[in-house]
Formats: sequence, structure tokens, C-alpha cells
Amino acid sequence: MEINIKNLSYSYKKVNYQERIIFNKLNMNLKDGINFVIGANGTGKTTLLNLVSGELKTESIEMPKRVKIGFIKGNPEFVAETVREELINSMLEHNYQVSEKRIIDVLLMVGIDIEKIDTSIKSLSLFDKKLLSLASALIYNPNLILIDNFTEELDDFNKNKIIKLIKMLKTRYNKTFLIASNDLEFVNKIADKVFVLYDKKVVMHGNKYDVFKCDDKLKKYNVDVPNIIKFENMVLKTKNIRLGYRDEINDLIKDIYRHSY
Repeated sequence: MEINIKNLSYSYKKVNYQERIIFNKLNMNLKDGINFVIGANGTGKTTLLNLVSGELKTESIEMPKRVKIGFIKGNPEFVAETVREELINSMLEHNYQVSEKRIIDVLLMVGIDIEKIDTSIKSLSLFDKKLLSLASALIYNPNLILIDNFTEELDDFNKNKIIKLIKMLKTRYNKTFLIASNDLEFVNKIADKVFVLYDKKVVMHGNKYDVFKCDDKLKKYNVDVPNIIKFENMVLKTKNIRLGYRDEINDLIKDIYRHSY
């Protein structure tokens, strides 16, 4: 799958009718895999997802015909009373044949206990609500999944569950992702490609290592780097030791041990 965003300009009309420009001739090229968009608050990450999803209108986005999009928002919003009813509603809304097997399969896929199938959504934990919002999208089998600020308020244990789930959806089911996030540790563990937003456009893009090693440049764009990358960059600059960029702290410890002998 390839999605091209060409010369995207977008603005909001404020209450006083003044124009707030969000994007000015923004260009992006999205391909298969796990794509992240990062940037300081107010740079338009959520607006970009709304434009790609079609919730906001633009003629500057080109994507293959028949692309089915799932949009998972940071603060889940539900229309039904129970887990089962919410999933049935999602299938009906997207013209997908209602199937009890499909409901059970998608709950198992995301890791929601089947015993909760008729549970009131209000009684679910925050994590289960986030999983249900993901299940509500997966149940109609989208090939492009948009996720907005999904790991907010989650602990590391549950974040790691999300990471494993997204990786599985990419490798086993060939799903393409566009994820907006302020959680740079999450980005570092899972991203294939990173886009940095600043001053109404994309100012950097590439694989996560190429982007995050440019910590001085990122500071100009009000973007920090993940702690593990920050440490690796510091060692390179102060000790001239290239540890290599790692996603997990355990791998980094092995590199440090190796360079100690």
C-alpha cells in the first residue's frame, strides 16, 4: 500500500473567524509497515489523522481504491451498552456481515477475556476500553489503521502488550499503520518510519534511527529523543564509542558489556 500526501494545506476557522493555518504544502509518502508522526503539541498530528481518515475533507491525499480504514482514537468513544453490542454495531456500520465467530475471534485477537463479552463497557478498565476500540476497528478488517495517542495513561506492562499486538497485526495480517504519538519510548520500540511535524509541514522523515540520532536538530523542532537513544548518542559524543541503536534496554546492556572487554 502507498499513500501520497501532496501539497496539503489546511486551516481552521476560529470563533472570531480568524484563520489558523495547520498545514502549508505538507508532503508525505506512506508505505507498508508502522509509520509514526511525531511533533510538539499543536503541530497537527491529530488533524493529519482526521484528514487521512476522511473525517476532515481534502483533495491532497491519494490512496489506492477500496482502502478500508480503521481509526482508533486516544479517548475511546462507544455507542453501545455492552462489548458484544459495540462490536455488532461496528460490523453493521461498515456493512460487514454480523458473525458470532467473528466477535469471539477479534476479542481473542486483542486479548479481551471472552467472559466480558456481555459486560457493560462502563465497567471495563481503561486498558480494556482501549482494546475494545481496537477490536471495533479490526472486526471489519481494515487494511490501514490510524491510531491517535493510544498509550496515554498506560503502564509499561500494558504498553508492551500493545506493542506485541501491533507487531503481530503487521507481520501476520499485513496491516499498515499511521500512528500519532507523544510517547517516544513507544515510538522507538515499534516504528518502521518516523515523520516529524514542525511549522506546518514535515521537516524530517526516515527510519527511527536516522531520525533520532539527530538529537541536536530535533531540539530545534521541540522534539526530544527516547531515553535509550539519548544515552547512546551521549556515549558516542563523549567516549567516541558507537554502541549501535537498540530498541530494548536489555540489548543495550549486552552492547555495553561487550565494549567493556
